[in-house]
Amino acid sequence: MGKTLFFEDVNLGDALPSLVRQASNDTVKAFVKVWTPDRGGSRFTDEGQAKRDGFPGPIVPGILSMSYLSQVVLTWADNIELEKLDVIYRGLILHGERLTCRGVVTDKGLDGGRPLVHVDLFMERDGGERPLTGSARVLVPQRLAH
Repeated sequence: MGKTLFFEDVNLGDALPSLVRQASNDTVKAFVKVWTPDRGGSRFTDEGQAKRDGFPGPIVPGILSMSYLSQVVLTWADNIELEKLDVIYRGLILHGERLTCRGVVTDKGLDGGRPLVHVDLFMERDGGERPLTGSARVLVPQRLAH
């Protein structure tokens, strides 16, 4: 069993545990096979097609990158609920790039009596560039009902 988190214990500026992700060729191919099983070679899986499409090599699908950011929130605690996730794609992610996914609490409050925490999220390359940023709204249960 993992961590239990309560609204009362969350503070502005709290960092969520970071995750390092590196989408290999095999990972992307397996993802694309499930995501679009009838798709043949594409900019996501085929070096030649990616270059014909103007990319330096096969790219990681945005939806796979987005799932990595959602994992930052979902591994924070077992008892929370990811209510909303928004992302902004700022750059390409190539197969094999090492990326650190991070989050930080930026706001919290009751919304109609519901304890919500707002988190800024980002994916960072070793050099500091952030090809993917976003935000999440997270339902974090209260320890004591008010």
